[in-house]
Amino acid sequence: MTLLRQRVYGLCQGYQDLNDHDRLRTDVALQTAVEQDDELASASTLCRWENEASRPAAWVVHQWWVEQFIASHGAPPRELVLVKAEQTDKGRNPRFVVTYLRGEAQALYDEGYCARGEMENRIKEQQWGLFADRTSCHGWWANQWRLLLSGLAYTLLETLRRIGLAGTIRLKLLKIGAVSLRDAPRVARASQQRENNHSRRSCVAPTSIIQ
Repeated sequence: MTLLRQRVYGLCQGYQDLNDHDRLRTDVALQTAVEQDDELASASTLCRWENEASRPAAWVVHQWWVEQFIASHGAPPRELVLVKAEQTDKGRNPRFVVTYLRGEAQALYDEGYCARGEMENRIKEQQWGLFADRTSCHGWWANQWRLLLSGLAYTLLETLRRIGLAGTIRLKLLKIGAVSLRDAPRVARASQQRENNHSRRSCVAPTSIIQ
């Protein structure tokens, strides 16, 4: 879970390259966010982790998304099939659209399906802003895992946006210039081997403040 959090939080902040984590691994704020009080995984460790991705691991992520989708409806939604039977001078032009939305068929087609351009903008956000197309691994499952990590990062940012944050989340919330101060008694899950009065200070600009 620590490796997953480290990688997803890095993507949320715009760090697509694993090499970035050779510097980020010492970021005190990022360490606190993933509930670890010492150095995080290096680029080589994350690379090995991604290349160990498998079908069962991908299935767990997909299953979690399906559970979240069903929970948002309260019960598994019933599918509707919208059919457009159009005959033009060039011949038949049928359309079949499967949807979970409720409403009048004509309105769903005209205002939902035909106005799907905004939905495509969200896809572009994940592709360009969260590096969903960064699939340069040699193995198929490693590339699939990278796509899933991008999807998790998008889910996290979309949740923040939906809760009520406006503007550029990445630049105004996740990445700011600051001094991170860790005081051992105040950081959860701090190592018991540390002295209670020990503190560590790290100055990084920009740094992360994901909690």
